[in-house]
Amino acid sequence: MIDDVPSKTALIVAVLLVIVHTANDKVTPPGAAKAQLDLLKKVTLVNAGPLWFLTKNVSFCRFLCIICHTVVVPKFAEGLGFRELFMDQSVRKFLRSNKAAKEDGSPGAAPQQEQVLVVAAGYDTLCYRLAKEYPHVSFWEIDHPAAGGVKKEAIAKMGQPSNVHLIAADLTQTDYKQVLVSQEPNGYDMSKPTIVILEGLLFYLEEPVVKQLFSNLTQVVGPSSQVAFDYFSLDLIGNMSNGWMTGFQSFLVKKMGERWHWG
Repeated sequence: MIDDVPSKTALIVAVLLVIVHTANDKVTPPGAAKAQLDLLKKVTLVNAGPLWFLTKNVSFCRFLCIICHTVVVPKFAEGLGFRELFMDQSVRKFLRSNKAAKEDGSPGAAPQQEQVLVVAAGYDTLCYRLAKEYPHVSFWEIDHPAAGGVKKEAIAKMGQPSNVHLIAADLTQTDYKQVLVSQEPNGYDMSKPTIVILEGLLFYLEEPVVKQLFSNLTQVVGPSSQVAFDYFSLDLIGNMSNGWMTGFQSFLVKKMGERWHWG
């Protein structure tokens, strides 16, 4: 990401998800299609007209998905949808399992509320969507001030749930552990069971940063916490690989002021 400029790749992913949701609802988490569209309509960087056209033209969206398969990488567009669905299901499963554990506890035991922490959320709608379904759960997002500021303004227009907390922080300049410690007076609790979502993030970081990220996570979450993340595989000689068009994709990302580093 270029300093003070919202991530272009995050915006492109959000628009692609609108296309995927329209073309194939089988890879769409509950409520995600409407929430993603509503969010983008509120983002000042996006023209609402083309979005309306996309949502009204299923065949055209399916055609765009085919183009993505041919030009970028096979199943690229659906892959974004399945990734979103995986993260959604991971959070729901975590919250259900903790609820079951509490119900199996001793009578009169104080309920231990869970937390959801999304690092570098971009224009993802997971916290906004699930906060209404799980009002007892605290949802936290940390993102770069440039992207986070745009999203915070959009979420405010949509009606920000009281259990959603949006934190603006440049994690290349500030350790996210320090950021979360500073949020303890506002309700973040490092002793609570927490599921951490690292979606579309790790390949933008250098390997030592990734290792430090996971090491620090153990210090800011409670027992029985989980992490859900995605990554690129490596080829036979250890280079990051996302299919035969990896080099072209990496070039496009670099032209937008960002760069892939780690598989």
